[in-house]
Amino acid sequence: MSVKDPVKYTVDGRSYTTIPLTGRDSIRLDKMVTPIVFGLGSVSKKLSQGDIALLLCEKMGNLPEEKFEEIRRLTFRGTMFDGSDNEKSISLEGDECYNHFEGRLIDMYNVMVAAWEAHKLTPFRMLAGSSTEGTA
Repeated sequence: MSVKDPVKYTVDGRSYTTIPLTGRDSIRLDKMVTPIVFGLGSVSKKLSQGDIALLLCEKMGNLPEEKFEEIRRLTFRGTMFDGSDNEKSISLEGDECYNHFEGRLIDMYNVMVAAWEAHKLTPFRMLAGSSTEGTA
């Protein structure tokens, strides 16, 4: 398995780093996320990262809990909140994710979208050159 270069991005003024998935995990996440993102209508419209995150609130909220958890775990595998003066750096892969995003569900979805871009999932490769590129 090869390791890809980490991707750094900022969401709502907070810094995150994602090491893109490789191999089986990459394919599994892509297979799960692609129909969700395409189901948002983002193929025909050029949606911003924020628009996609808003639409995800409903879509992800309707998923069975096990499916949501699998997507969340794979999405945040290799993703870190880079910390600040007031907060320590943490991995978002485990349950610390819930404490980090407590009261900020839309921020979790914005970070998910940014991580999906970092993982170079199919919808974001297909939308290259649209308004989602470079917003992470």
